Amino acid sequence: MLRKTLFVVMASGWLLFLILAWFSRDRIMNKVGISFGSEQLQMMVRSRTKWFANDLASNPWLGKCPPVLLLGDSHLELGKWYTLFRGRFPIRNLGISMSRIPDAIEIAEQIDPDKASALVILSGSNDLTAGDSVDECLASFRKLFEVITTRFPQRPVIVLSLPPAGRGLGGQSLSSINAKISDLNNHLAKETQRNGFTFLDITTPVTKGDVLNPALTFDGQHLNDLGYATIADPLFQTLSKVCPENR
Repeated sequence: MLRKTLFVVMASGWLLFLILAWFSRDRIMNKVGISFGSEQLQMMVRSRTKWFANDLASNPWLGKCPPVLLLGDSHLELGKWYTLFRGRFPIRNLGISMSRIPDAIEIAEQIDPDKASALVILSGSNDLTAGDSVDECLASFRKLFEVITTRFPQRPVIVLSLPPAGRGLGGQSLSSINAKISDLNNHLAKETQRNGFTFLDITTPVTKGDVLNPALTFDGQHLNDLGYATIADPLFQTLSKVCPENR
């Protein structure tokens, strides 16, 4: 009887662990990916990118109102945007944890222009963390913007600034990675405006003392619910201006 009881308790514990791990998988993936950067995890990102690209091609949006497309990394993927926007905008979240700017390019090439009311872009953090220079990131952004300009000439595009880090990333010190983020943001704002897109500063609202506000993050890198609520309002206001027909 005691052995059976112990077995049930242990099985229940493992079941609870697996359930919690499943619902926390995105956060776990990000932490593991940033810490190890293994080829296996990069293959997983590539696999998810291809899945999104194929899904866009084979399963177009069927709603009457084209959705706002979110294109980028985990900063977008982890947000509960439909709820944050109070259901005012149809959302198709194409954010992929640990992805880089070239992954966003691959997905953008598969989007049906008629199935998007606007694009929101937030990418580049993982590129910098992996060791790419600011110039290399800008070159990737220029390719992404070229694809978007060609495929979506009549669609509003909002480019979000990169939030700062709250800890060192990719073997780089906190001051070093944040200096690169700041430099990239400054150049990205100019590149965005040069292409006729809207640049939205979400860095300032989540920054405290030149780093990511500890109250707005769960791990020093990604936003928590309060952090998302902080950036959701300015993004909502901007979306309301560029695509008011979807409100």
